[in-house]
Amino acid sequence: MTSRSKQNILRRLRSSPLAPINKAESELVSTCINNEVDPQEHAENKQTFIRLLNQNQAQVIECTGADLAQSIHNKVIELGVQRYALSQHPALQQLLTSDSGLVLNQSPLSKNWPALKAQLFDEIELSICYADAAICAEGALLVKADATQARNLSLIPAINCLVLKNTEVFSSLAHCVASRHFEHEQLPSNMFFISGPSKTADIQQTLAYGAHGPRTLVVFLVS
Repeated sequence: MTSRSKQNILRRLRSSPLAPINKAESELVSTCINNEVDPQEHAENKQTFIRLLNQNQAQVIECTGADLAQSIHNKVIELGVQRYALSQHPALQQLLTSDSGLVLNQSPLSKNWPALKAQLFDEIELSICYADAAICAEGALLVKADATQARNLSLIPAINCLVLKNTEVFSSLAHCVASRHFEHEQLPSNMFFISGPSKTADIQQTLAYGAHGPRTLVVFLVS
């Protein structure tokens, strides 16, 4: 599909009239638009989310916004990574403005696809991306791909780090879809869910990690 064809499809979808919603749907949207839930329920959702990620062999590191850059730096050193790439997602850049050292140590990414492909497969050991939201019931993170955060950045390097604000953990897919993250004006051309490192099994039921994507997933849950 050419870029022009994609833009034509997106334009038609965005200009389509929205279907009316009933009262129950309206109340759900009102509650979910900013993820307004009881503090106790939110705490329980967060713990369930962490438990499910751990079950899927993902690592979860809780930190504050002020400590995020240092926490990422410590993890990069622990993993022995020399070359890593940082997403240009505006929310991630804002969280990391307090520590320029992290930015200075990253590998700049090429804007040319053949060169970028070679970088991601042959040079970049770890990528740091931003997850816009997460679903507690599935233990999954919602990642949007756009001009600031290429889809392949979270799929090709052997280690993927995802940064998520803990206020963006929704109880279910229905609540997440009803939130501002799925407003049609905000939808990118590509979005996907990540619930753990890549894994597959052969006919002998031997589980292998990293066969089709990152072998390691680290989630930084930011308060």
